[in-house]
Amino acid sequence: IDAGYYYLDKIKAHLKDESIETLVKIGDASDEIIANALHFKVDLIVMGTHSKKWLEKILIGSVAESVLANATIPLLIIPTKKHK
Repeated sequence: IDAGYYYLDKIKAHLKDESIETLVKIGDASDEIIANALHFKVDLIVMGTHSKKWLEKILIGSVAESVLANATIPLLIIPTKKHK
C-alpha cells in the first residue's frame, strides 16, 4: 500500500493539483473502482491498461474489462504500453 500512496502522490505533485485525493483500497480492483466512483459521484472513470496476457493485449486488461462490463458511469480506457 505504501508504494501505491507514493506513486499516486508523485503523480499528484507532478500535476500540481492539491485538490486530488489519494485513495488506495484493498479488495477486488474493479469492484473498488466502481464503488468509489459511485460514492464520489464522478462523471467519468479514466483507466490505463497494460495487460501482460497476449489475448488481453489485443483487447483490454481484465480489470478494465470488468469495469467496462459493470459500470454505469462512462469509461475512458487509455493504453499505457507501446505496441511493437
